[in-house]
Amino acid sequence: LMEVADHQWEAQDLRNNGMEMKPSEYFKRQCFVNFWFEDLGPKLRHIIGLDSMLWESDFPHGTGTYPRSREWIDKAMTGWTPEERHQVLVENPAKLYHLPNGSWPQSTECSKVSF
Repeated sequence: LMEVADHQWEAQDLRNNGMEMKPSEYFKRQCFVNFWFEDLGPKLRHIIGLDSMLWESDFPHGTGTYPRSREWIDKAMTGWTPEERHQVLVENPAKLYHLPNGSWPQSTECSKVSF
């Protein structure tokens, strides 16, 4: 979707018609995407951008991951570095919800972080 929107932005010369940034730049600045059970979203993390990603449990809905959320996190983040996990599980939610720095453990083993 962002690729199509950026293409239109360029094709219609929207930079010179009131839209200063590409749609993908607005998206990265203003939006977050989340995943919980999906395979594709986590695989696209370097295209989407880690700064724009969150993990969700979908609690309390019946389709959510609780009470096995840690298992779902491990499955969804197989192959992720500890730094990537920490960013999506700790840093990005703290940024989104304006939590003070240092309010979450700085563990690189995010599956051990208590939420």
